[in-house]
Amino acid sequence: MSLYQDIRPTKLDNIIGNESTVKSLNKILKSKSKPHTFLFHGERGTGKTTCARILVKELGCADIDCIELNGADNRGIDDARSVISIANTSPMGGKCRVIIWDEAHKMTNECQNALLKVLEDTSESTYFILCSTEPDKLLKTVRSRCTQYKFELLNEEDMIILIGNTLKELEKDIDDTIFFGIIDYSNGSPREALVLLEQVLTLDKSEEQISLIKKSLIEHDIIEMCRILLKGGSWKSIIQIYKGIKDIDVEVARRVILGYMKTVLLNENERDSNKQEIANNIIRIFSKNTFDSGEAGLVGLLYNAFKEQI
Repeated sequence: MSLYQDIRPTKLDNIIGNESTVKSLNKILKSKSKPHTFLFHGERGTGKTTCARILVKELGCADIDCIELNGADNRGIDDARSVISIANTSPMGGKCRVIIWDEAHKMTNECQNALLKVLEDTSESTYFILCSTEPDKLLKTVRSRCTQYKFELLNEEDMIILIGNTLKELEKDIDDTIFFGIIDYSNGSPREALVLLEQVLTLDKSEEQISLIKKSLIEHDIIEMCRILLKGGSWKSIIQIYKGIKDIDVEVARRVILGYMKTVLLNENERDSNKQEIANNIIRIFSKNTFDSGEAGLVGLLYNAFKEQI
């Protein structure tokens, strides 16, 4: 089991960050009248699914009555019909049934429309928790039926607490440079921080750990530039990220960009065909190597990719 899964909080009070959301959920759990349809939304790795699983226990749902689905795989009308039939039955082992639908925005419109009635008229013994990184892609009629909670990226103070507590629990120690390098890399995402921390702890030498951090930071920044290109962001924002990258290997950077765009292009569940078209154009632009042109060539390719999207 991965580190971030192994130390996943099991109680709301153990969650670091998102204090207002945690406080509100605690209040709801103590209330006699509870909403039966939730929408947890926010950036990747901010604790949406973790919080959903905590609610499963707090609501008195037995494992046998908890159903976890993923919008990347369970996204069609047949999936909706199956869930509707289950939602209308009594729980088998606990007080209630909870249906967690991760990446809910990847459900087809047909699937979402089919769920509207059950989301609005949920039985007293059934709860829905939809989790999404892109809630705007959910139908407005779906969102309006949910009690919504936004999960924010953690600030630096919370990240220090998270990593510090994890190292204490593991009885491990790392250099301050590596510690704060993990914070810089994760950009407020607990999951990304713990994944990188786990990789660091597999290395014995501090030199190797520092090398891993530097490589991870560079790849993180390159991928962030890719996301800006796909979203049609500004050239200024790309420049700001690029100028912050140190010791860049231009060919490695080019291949990271190609690899990221390939992943976008091959995502059969991607609903945004325009994003895939942009990814295809960027692959075409970055197919030219930079062995001769070096860093200037890489910047030129980035600018060409940016201009292509205007």
